[in-house]
Amino acid sequence: MWCNYHLRWWIVNQSLKTAGKGLFALTPGLQKTYYRLLGMSIGSDVKIDQFAKIAEHDLITIHNGARIDKCLVRGFCVERDGYFRLEPIIIGRDCVVNTFTQISPGARLADGTVWGPQSSSHEEPSSDAYAAYNRNNAPQPHWALMVLIGWPVILLVRFACYVPWFASLFMLLSQPFAFDHHDSVKGVIAWFAYPRRIGWHYVARVVRNGMPPLINLALGIFVKRMLGLNKEGSMRNATQYALFRRWMNQQLLSQPRVRRALAILGTHYEMTSVIFRAMGARVGKRVYWPGSSIYCPDPELLEIGDDVVFGSRSEVFTSDSIGWARVRVGRGAMIADRVVLLPGTIIGKQCVMGSGALARRNGHYEEGSVWMGSKHGEAVSFGKAVTEKSEGLASDGDSETITPFGRAFYKRQANFFVFPYLMLVVINVGMTIFSSAYWASSAVGTVLVLNLLRKHFEYSSAGFLFDDHWWRPGLIYGMIAVLFVVIMTVQALLAFLWTIATKWAVIGRRREGRYDWDKSSYCQRWQLHLTLQKLLGRGFGGHIYGMISGTAFAVWYLRALGAKIGKDCAIWAGGKPSLQLTEPELVSMGDHVSIDDCSVVAHINSRGRFSLNKLRIGDGCAMRTGSRLLSGAQMEPRSMLLEHTLVASGEIAEAGAVYAGWPARQLRVRKAHRGGGVGGGIPGELSAMSSSTNLHQQAPPPGYFGH
Repeated sequence: MWCNYHLRWWIVNQSLKTAGKGLFALTPGLQKTYYRLLGMSIGSDVKIDQFAKIAEHDLITIHNGARIDKCLVRGFCVERDGYFRLEPIIIGRDCVVNTFTQISPGARLADGTVWGPQSSSHEEPSSDAYAAYNRNNAPQPHWALMVLIGWPVILLVRFACYVPWFASLFMLLSQPFAFDHHDSVKGVIAWFAYPRRIGWHYVARVVRNGMPPLINLALGIFVKRMLGLNKEGSMRNATQYALFRRWMNQQLLSQPRVRRALAILGTHYEMTSVIFRAMGARVGKRVYWPGSSIYCPDPELLEIGDDVVFGSRSEVFTSDSIGWARVRVGRGAMIADRVVLLPGTIIGKQCVMGSGALARRNGHYEEGSVWMGSKHGEAVSFGKAVTEKSEGLASDGDSETITPFGRAFYKRQANFFVFPYLMLVVINVGMTIFSSAYWASSAVGTVLVLNLLRKHFEYSSAGFLFDDHWWRPGLIYGMIAVLFVVIMTVQALLAFLWTIATKWAVIGRRREGRYDWDKSSYCQRWQLHLTLQKLLGRGFGGHIYGMISGTAFAVWYLRALGAKIGKDCAIWAGGKPSLQLTEPELVSMGDHVSIDDCSVVAHINSRGRFSLNKLRIGDGCAMRTGSRLLSGAQMEPRSMLLEHTLVASGEIAEAGAVYAGWPARQLRVRKAHRGGGVGGGIPGELSAMSSSTNLHQQAPPPGYFGH
């Protein structure tokens, strides 16, 4: 790590992330062209989901007919003791890679195999029947419906979303301005620095960030209701109109678009239930929604009971290439993070679908049962949960399933002041306005400095700098670039300081213990800080964490938040993380630790009962992309978690061992012969073979049993 080759890889990776796909993201065909231009070998009739995470493109070969869903395919991974690995990946002919599946460097997927959902290339392929759950295999409406009806409606909705922004731009451009020079360049600089124009510039940026998500949500629901709702049935007998309705819902009310609106309206609260009801879902009372929203292609086929708790990044498939089927989640159930519910699933009352659980199609999970992860295409059973008697119960029939969150936020039975919903909306809107204006200040500051220099040098010997010369465009462009770099760097530093300062002011130092919503204000203060932290998340196009990934700056930032991190550690080594360390002061890392885009989370929220436990990662450990260390788990020195690996609460990854699977199991390893490969030829490195033994202290995760 941090050798010359790694530095060159890091610079290329940052450049690609900063530039984005641009116009190549408009259509699937252009996206494949983008990948080919970067060196990827792609065969014919290959379909790749727009949200698939693909990197190190010149190391990837995808043969004819492959189907790549929302998964990870990249030739980079971290190793123990501060090394990294780059190896080619070959995806065979007609392979199917499903959602929440990680394909690791060096993988060779045999022709016609199916992987996932909830799997990795370190595990056995799934049954061929699971190919039906790949989003790319779902039937699409006829192209004429999409081109002649669908896209005109979508473009009309998109245009309507930006009408308020167009109006603010019109006001910006229509401001009267007088300039006594005939030099157009000097006039443009002075015009941009005009105070009233600057005010409308701020208004335009705020409107641009705040209004389109809300308008898109409202118009998307209107269009969906006008088109009607889908019903249960077979895809084989589906009409073009039914397929068209499904496709329109994905275009107008996709998970990212709904999430952007909920970031303003409030993610966890009743308004989310109202929105899903408007989309056709049946939703009960006091549901705790995830901050990331949920993926659901047909909300009208979703039923959610009272007091259900959702974790982040869950996916509910109400339809696939087989057909439409209703998904039911019973009262008091918990759907944890990264859970995948396939069509026809029935989750019983107070059933716990733990982290990474995969529910089979038309599966029934009985009342009070506990499930987690995935093995042989289905979640692993952990038996029945131990129920707790709730305190301060209501007497209206809700006492059996009501959660601490429901008692605090909806019943107002907490022992502290709970923010009312309107107050939360005001805070969200305020932070949206503040964040938009803050990051708009770089352009304003640049123009003001340029205008100040123009005025200062107007009648001096240096005034020729702004006079009409052949080199003036290059000079002004250079000045603008330098000013942008300086101002945005200062803004980034101030945003990091803001996040650090507000964390210590609002939350203070976290400590181990139980923090239920109705007994402690911690959860409320944590949610408040997450809202205040949006200032940092909006910087650099949302990639500010990616800018410091794999560098000492990430380590310094986390240390400032309270984390204990040893020397020579690589944090978020592969680029922008999808999840930060949520409780840094409860995380302890040794020396030479490498973690990629993985989950190091010290909290557990089982049925609304929130608790914090310490996490320990020993010297020389490595956590690859998609791995997860649950609250209270521990990694001994030189242990490693491969892609898609979960170490559950209370479990210990033994020293020097390699683990894979969800839940984790120890793998047999062998010495790998490396003749000067990338990463310096990892001396004595071990590569995973087949599964052998389970984790030390393999037991049902305590957090899911209400202990």
